[in-house]
Amino acid sequence: MLVLVGYLDLQYLVESRARSLTSYQGNDRRGCSKTFSLFRRKLAQVTPKDPWRDPYIVALLIAFAQKQRRNLRRPQPKDSAFLFSPKLVLSSRKDRQRLFVYTSEIPSSFLDTLDNPTMTSASPFDMAVGVTEVQYEPYASLRERLFQILLSRRKHLHLIDDDADPSNHRPSTP
Repeated sequence: MLVLVGYLDLQYLVESRARSLTSYQGNDRRGCSKTFSLFRRKLAQVTPKDPWRDPYIVALLIAFAQKQRRNLRRPQPKDSAFLFSPKLVLSSRKDRQRLFVYTSEIPSSFLDTLDNPTMTSASPFDMAVGVTEVQYEPYASLRERLFQILLSRRKHLHLIDDDADPSNHRPSTP
């Protein structure tokens, strides 16, 4: 079993998004209030209201599944039901109590449609993303608890559901 785990700091994601929109400020680097106002408006448009449900997280999970498929030592599976299980550890510098592990099961058939966009999928695919909260304390057992989640094939996730009570599966805004 090939386990591919990524790590992302939520604050880094927020800062990177802002840096990508930074406009030219001229030689004196002061910028003007109108430019800054436009920057803030554009940043608000591209920033998700709930940072823990950022589409970038899903994009990373898909990219990790593609990487898992490329790294298989045997020939790539032809079975459209073959599942890849990428995982992403997400934390925030502002939240010193917990981190979250995101995971999904992505079928090979979905990755095939990304490789060849003109190909139609035999079956539609709804990507379910699960999240597991991991408290930092007790610190002595953090490594063991985290590895247990990351290496487990068992699903001990809370699937993110738009209709569910959000306090059950996501942290407060960073």
